Amino acid sequence: MTTLLFIQPSLTQVGGVEKVVPVIARGLTESGMIEVVGISFYDPASYDPDYFTLYATLAEKPTRSWFDRVKKITRRLLAIKAKVADWQPDAIVVSTPGATLITLLFKKLWRSSVPVFVYVHQSLLVSDTGYLSLTKWLYQSATGFIAVSSGVGAEVTAMFQKPTLVAYNPLGSISVVRTTEPLPSTIPIFITAARLETIRGVDMLVRLMASYFTTQPGELWIFGEGRLRSELETFVSAQGLSSRILFKGVVPDVSPYLASASVYVSCAESEAFGVALVEALRAGLPIVCTDVPYGPREIMQLDLAERLVYPYETSYGVLLPPVPAPVDAQYQALFNQALAVALASQHIPEVVTKRVSRSADFSPEQTIQVIKNFIAKYLAV
Repeated sequence: MTTLLFIQPSLTQVGGVEKVVPVIARGLTESGMIEVVGISFYDPASYDPDYFTLYATLAEKPTRSWFDRVKKITRRLLAIKAKVADWQPDAIVVSTPGATLITLLFKKLWRSSVPVFVYVHQSLLVSDTGYLSLTKWLYQSATGFIAVSSGVGAEVTAMFQKPTLVAYNPLGSISVVRTTEPLPSTIPIFITAARLETIRGVDMLVRLMASYFTTQPGELWIFGEGRLRSELETFVSAQGLSSRILFKGVVPDVSPYLASASVYVSCAESEAFGVALVEALRAGLPIVCTDVPYGPREIMQLDLAERLVYPYETSYGVLLPPVPAPVDAQYQALFNQALAVALASQHIPEVVTKRVSRSADFSPEQTIQVIKNFIAKYLAV
């Protein structure tokens, strides 16, 4: 029996990684001959995921001072050291830059021989971590990389010259699927799901939608939490749009809301893959999103190097250039045009079918098998 240790900051927060890791962990366990164990940093002590044979959480709280951060790093290092000694994993799979740096620092300090595979779910060059030099130094000690898109895979390979697998984030179960019948709502419903952080572009999206709503009907539903929520709610209230731009927080399953929506919108500054985009396609929704590295183009089956004229329309949705700061009238006009194109395509039967069909390319079974085969090259499986 092979034991894989997954290390993750959180498994309960909203985000692509938090959705994907449970799918992969459960799939590897069910594939046979693999036992999956896990460590998380922030999840509550009461959390008990059924997809891990053994599980430990540090149940940390957010910290501000440098002294508290140093204590937190030390605690994490010692926890990883203790669990590696207790559980004797054959390999470690770690995701998110912060958890990866801690895990690779453990590997260097204690000269651990346990292979470490880094699940790279965001561009390292377009990152909000702020410590790329440290990342480059520590990532050199990784055994290999699992990249969520071809663009990220090429980036990682060029940086580190280590074995790299491209494994698209798998789509988990979706309980409600779009039909081609018109929705009961009489107004367009725009929807997005993301961390409320600058790199996810929710602040820009809210401002663009606020301007759009001065002349057009509709509502914007925002799913997710983050540092920008209070600021954005204040802005929306000042615009008199609290009844039309709705902050719905974190929900266990966003698919019923996707099935009730008209268009999925995103103004992210970086989108290495985009689980939420695939979830929207699974629900048959047209997507309006920024053309940023690397997920939107790969999901829409476009060449990463192709020069596009915006707004660029595909069967899956519409691509826009990255949002300028501040937003100008020309960009607002492009954005409004993209929404109009997407709304016009939302119920075309053959187009809806193509979107749903494309989402099937990101099945858990395929991703789990290629990850299992990749890790098996370095283990006696």
